[in-house]
Amino acid sequence: MSEQAIPPRLVVALALVGAAGLIVLAEVVTMASVSSPDLGVVAEIGLLDRLRLGTRLIDLPVVTVVPLAVLLSRLVEAGSPRGHQAATRAVLCGASAVGASLVLLVLVRLLADLGGQEYVIDPRPRLAALLVDLGSLLVASAGAAWAYRELQRSPRPDRMASSRPSAPAPPPSPPPTTGGLPTGPPPAAPPAGRGPDWGAEGKSQ
Repeated sequence: MSEQAIPPRLVVALALVGAAGLIVLAEVVTMASVSSPDLGVVAEIGLLDRLRLGTRLIDLPVVTVVPLAVLLSRLVEAGSPRGHQAATRAVLCGASAVGASLVLLVLVRLLADLGGQEYVIDPRPRLAALLVDLGSLLVASAGAAWAYRELQRSPRPDRMASSRPSAPAPPPSPPPTTGGLPTGPPPAAPPAGRGPDWGAEGKSQ
């Protein structure tokens, strides 16, 4: 495998984040579009029942997808190419967004279960449902916080390029010489004027 190819673990991490995002989208669509004929009941579905139906897909295996994706993305070596770093940052961005959405949906389900429970929707006792909600909320919150923390620590590709040290400039080459003679401008000539009169100095003696 070449250095520019994305490692398989990053591909798996991207797939996990994408799958969790699709589940979140499916839950939102369910809450918005579910109706009484879909469930075969005569009574009108209330707000709490609609929230429970929309969030019942969030269980422990779903919320563990985010920390698993973060774990796979952090296995990339520090000196990896820029393509690997960009894929890692994409995984962490998606994991942070999906993790925050899962936390919100689990919290909504917890509040709905506290408000009341219809055994037609969920046959479990209320205490069991609340314990499952608390466990899912704990894992989802930890995974979202870890993803956001790793995202803050991950450098951006543009900053990585600017932070690389530039090559040192070559030392200046010495001036060329010809035959060992000094080079450069000639010495300054004496100022123009009358030279010393040596004969006048002898006559004065």
